[in-house]
Amino acid sequence: MLGEGVDPQVSADVSAVCGAAAWWVGFFAIIRHRGVHHLTLQPEKPPVARTVRGVLHACWAFPLTVLYTAQVATTASPTVREFFSAYLRMQAEQLGQARDSFQTAITLVDHDDLRRRMIHVFDAALDITTVRAT
Repeated sequence: MLGEGVDPQVSADVSAVCGAAAWWVGFFAIIRHRGVHHLTLQPEKPPVARTVRGVLHACWAFPLTVLYTAQVATTASPTVREFFSAYLRMQAEQLGQARDSFQTAITLVDHDDLRRRMIHVFDAALDITTVRAT
């Protein structure tokens, strides 16, 4: 990915970070269809408030980056692992602060399976960051 003469571990670490970034960009592109149904792309009635969408977006996307980061950190170089650990500590604080808002906003998701998945991902990320932060 980086060309010749680059340490293979550094190249692998950069690839892992790029993979996480690509996932994030892809998810963000999908969620930008605000106010439309996720399958039909037809306008939802009534539209969910922008603040609620923002909370749900953040409480889905950032926990996914936590899950990915925790997974790739196990094989990253010590320097990158240190960076990932700092990121997970930061996410522990931010997810903790967002917990109450998420619990309120998630009640507006009327698709049972999607709501369960979002809660599961949020809780899993919270568990990972709580364990890593201590």
